[in-house]
Amino acid sequence: MAWLQITGLGDSDYLAKAGAVLGLHALTLEDILNTRHAPKLEEFSEYLLLALKLPIYDPEENYLITKQLSLVLGRGWLLSFEEGGSNDLSPLLARLEQADSRLRKRQVGYLAYAIWDLIQDHYFAALEKMSRRLDDMEDMVLESPSPEVLEGIYRLRRASVSLRKVLWPLREMASSFQRIASDWPGQNLSPYLRDLKEHIVQAMDMNDILRENLASLMDLYLNQKSHRMNEIMKILTIMASIFIPLTFLAGIYGMNFKYMPELDWIYAYPLLLGIMVVVVVVMLFFFRAKGWLGNKN
Repeated sequence: MAWLQITGLGDSDYLAKAGAVLGLHALTLEDILNTRHAPKLEEFSEYLLLALKLPIYDPEENYLITKQLSLVLGRGWLLSFEEGGSNDLSPLLARLEQADSRLRKRQVGYLAYAIWDLIQDHYFAALEKMSRRLDDMEDMVLESPSPEVLEGIYRLRRASVSLRKVLWPLREMASSFQRIASDWPGQNLSPYLRDLKEHIVQAMDMNDILRENLASLMDLYLNQKSHRMNEIMKILTIMASIFIPLTFLAGIYGMNFKYMPELDWIYAYPLLLGIMVVVVVVMLFFFRAKGWLGNKN
């Protein structure tokens, strides 16, 4: 078994020459270089192409990106093309360095499965980070439902939608890979690929649950905003209600009549102020008794 690992897809001329030397079809090179398409599996006469997506979620920026990793499986050899240099496959390389590693004893189909399974673990890691981010935003919604929190909910929802787009084709790809690998003599990959399909379905279910929780969080955000608005309107209504009788009293004695007996009375002004204070105090006690100013007690 031989594994040739190629990192970086920036030099298309070099990859074209390498593909010609390795006998790769032009469509294969096009799929390797085009990193915007969805995950796919294509079977050629001499090899099998697996174009996979490796998700990377940044909780600080609340943003999801995907890197393409293409596998070309031949008879006894494997080519891997990684988008950008990274150590994403370093755990497998460490296992290969061990003399008693299962990877060294199995054929190329098992190595392809092991790479795919490692990539699948990144989906669980991304979903775990996204779930923790969701919990943090739920606390922020309860404390202070600001526009920044709403933007964070939308960004996390976009990340979930992007993850769903790359997860959705994987289950069918795993089934096709299992069907094709069943004809490979001596590899017996069916148990491993069934387990891989279960992991894919589990990741899809986790992402669906995340999307449902995001929808619930959006409802909670809108309810919190509505509740805060109602509280503000209640306060303004109470203030307006208090000033209605005060405005009435001030309006009566503000009328421009020539004969108003109370105006000549020395205690008229302090009495009017006293009446206003009593009205305000009585109304405040009434509002509090009704529970409109916090707890009745």
